[in-house]
Amino acid sequence: MERPLGWLSLGRTYVNLNGGSAEVCKRSRTFRSHVQQQSVQVVSALCREAFSEDADVERAVHEQDIESRTPEMSASPNAFSFAVDKPPQIDEVVTTDGSSEEGEDEDPCAEEFSSDAGGDDVVDVEKGAGGVAKAEHRKQDIMEVAERIRQEGKTYQEQGKLILAKELYRKAVELAPKLGKGWQNLARVERRIGGSVEDSLAIIKEALAHDPENSYLWLTCGVLEQERGNKNQAREMFRKGLEYDRTQVAVYVSWARFESMEGNYDLARKLYMEGTKHDPMCERLYHSWAIMEARVGNAQRAEELFKQGLEVDPKNTYLWHGLGRIAVEQNNPEKARYCFEKALNENPDNAVVLYSLAYMELYRAKDYEAARRLFERALEIDPTSNKILVLYSKLEMHEKNFAEAAALAEQAIDASPTDSTAIVQLAVVESFRENHSYARELFKRAIDLQPRNMDAYYRWGTMEWRAGNRELANKLLQKCRTSTYNYEQYVDF
Repeated sequence: MERPLGWLSLGRTYVNLNGGSAEVCKRSRTFRSHVQQQSVQVVSALCREAFSEDADVERAVHEQDIESRTPEMSASPNAFSFAVDKPPQIDEVVTTDGSSEEGEDEDPCAEEFSSDAGGDDVVDVEKGAGGVAKAEHRKQDIMEVAERIRQEGKTYQEQGKLILAKELYRKAVELAPKLGKGWQNLARVERRIGGSVEDSLAIIKEALAHDPENSYLWLTCGVLEQERGNKNQAREMFRKGLEYDRTQVAVYVSWARFESMEGNYDLARKLYMEGTKHDPMCERLYHSWAIMEARVGNAQRAEELFKQGLEVDPKNTYLWHGLGRIAVEQNNPEKARYCFEKALNENPDNAVVLYSLAYMELYRAKDYEAARRLFERALEIDPTSNKILVLYSKLEMHEKNFAEAAALAEQAIDASPTDSTAIVQLAVVESFRENHSYARELFKRAIDLQPRNMDAYYRWGTMEWRAGNRELANKLLQKCRTSTYNYEQYVDF
């Protein structure tokens, strides 16, 4: 394991503040003063000086050296879900102040750190109130340093340097075991580098051993147990989170989302309602609740909830986006366009909103040039989005630009080789290009990946019917007739 930027020595410096050599104790006073001033470069230099015999630290302080030895890892979608338009993620857990940071409202001064025996500082502590004040100040120093290490880890994570980020998160929680945000970051990055749900769950349970009353950690346990399919255990974890803090709206929302996914809509509504009692100003609660109502067909109630959220935060991109989607379903292009443009005013680079606006222009307003411009703009922001690439391919197919349509579908498959939706789209394009043999290979590939892919059977059957292969077409289409397949959703615009 590498030890980047001398942070490994940070913990050892604190451990040795009072019990180490006289030279280390002397340096420790300077060290702490710079920590208070958040002088990271000076702190790192002092760490390297105090432990210069540590060759690994000496090598690791050079960032280029770190980068050359740290494998670049691309971020993959992770399983922690909370945001309504995408699967929930650990570090997007809703907090009471509306931020998306996990547990940001935790008290950074809640950390406990016992002093070692020996040294001048211990003598000061024993002198009474002045010593207690110094001890409390020292606890705060440690928490601040740990938080800065965590932030450094987030920077590396954003750069795709996940191994390095993981190491920094681990050092942060070793220094401050009650830093819940650090534990959640660690669990999340573990998944992104290929760890299992069980690996992340073990990390959160380790965190709970240090801080068993942290409701955010119990919430995370609930999300992970939900992913493992342990429904009753997930409910128990959510209940535990509320047991320690009944005011945490994030727990109510995550639990309500879970129950809505299980079809327990009345219970979900009760949980959402209880959450509003504790924080009627949490716009994300209204957003999550509105999405549930929209999905069960209560468009009017969903619209009311989106508007309630906008009363709290009139500039919220996600609420305007949700309201726009309701307008699309109501076949109201002008209202939808207004809502999506309001969302883009606040966040011009939101590819999801651009996709929704392009969808509206394509299917409702029938303005194909406007849709094409929006697709191009969205792909500049997110060039590997399969949803955008596939829908753009459908537009070009409709315009009989089959070469462009095929290229877009191939680009989607390159981005995600196991995405059956993209494979079926390419098969359909090839069927219109009369490449029936290749199209059949693609349809078979999609069905191998997803045996109950009714879209593949329907599209394949349609191709064979047009080609005059009626017997084979009937067999394929029969697969759809014996299911709840919705033919109309695939009637081309």
